[in-house]
Amino acid sequence: LTTYKEYDYPFIRLPILKQNEFLYETILDDLSQRDIGTIFHECGINPESEIPIEEQDPKPPKDRKQLDEIVFDALELTENERKEVYRTICKIVWNRITRANSVNN
Repeated sequence: LTTYKEYDYPFIRLPILKQNEFLYETILDDLSQRDIGTIFHECGINPESEIPIEEQDPKPPKDRKQLDEIVFDALELTENERKEVYRTICKIVWNRITRANSVNN
């Protein structure tokens, strides 16, 4: 299953996701049926856990994972790289929240 198509332009090579309308509609329909949670919920990471974010095993909701997999597959990320995406996003957001709270206190 190829999830993207490459277009060559004189100045750039641009990967474009192919449309698989049924798959995309199904995933987006599932997502639209629920409230989108915090970045931590969507990534399946608990920043307040005793286990550091960098060591947690991300467990995103099924519909979120399906949507993310389309992009990850197009980027040809390994399983470990996919986990690092979730961890890194959560770590950046958590660091920002922590800094903001320290300024307000």
